[in-house]
Amino acid sequence: MTAPLLETHALSKTFRMDGRSLDVLRDVDLVVEKGERIAVVGSSGAGKSTLLHVLGTLDRPSSGTVLFEGQDVFAMGGRRLAAFRNRTIGFMFQFHHLLPEFTALENVMMPALIGRRARGEARAEAEKWLDAVGLTERLTHRPGELSGGEQQRVALARALMTRPALLLADEPTGNLDSKTSEGIHRLFDQINEEHGTAMLVVTHNPALAERMPRRLQMVDGRLEQWEGP
Repeated sequence: MTAPLLETHALSKTFRMDGRSLDVLRDVDLVVEKGERIAVVGSSGAGKSTLLHVLGTLDRPSSGTVLFEGQDVFAMGGRRLAAFRNRTIGFMFQFHHLLPEFTALENVMMPALIGRRARGEARAEAEKWLDAVGLTERLTHRPGELSGGEQQRVALARALMTRPALLLADEPTGNLDSKTSEGIHRLFDQINEEHGTAMLVVTHNPALAERMPRRLQMVDGRLEQWEGP
């Protein structure tokens, strides 16, 4: 029997603040199948971003396990874990975190260059992804020369640069108007359909959440089935 793409067991994360413990994640059990699309909604401070950081191996849990295709990722050493993250997981955030001194093309190339792919190969792949998100005419533009929607499309192309099995997106349309947000929503649908990329999207946007076949709600650090607005 094939293992799920991602699964967690009793995942918990506790922070120490002013000598007190703050439980941000509480015994989270989650299964994400290959190609599955999931929205996670919830109020600010419920633990949604912390969950993404732990699932993306940017932060370690206080207890519990995170398995990718049955493998305990936090059992890996530092270099191996970094290589796994670069190859397997794409990240897209509300604040795109593009490097302002580099062009759109150079920003998208970064994950491949970090993964030590040849520059020519990285450039060709980056051009393909920028074309896929409709930015062929913006390759040489720096972030400051792009609209908010264009910057998010560059961020999406960068997140997909290594053809990750899983895309983690944290409020990807939080700073965009409704028309631009709709364009990002359609891109998510297209990328999932064409490439089979699994997606876990944290959002306050009901329209984006409702496009996802599976919707969960985070309440006080726990995941529950979402019952709607």
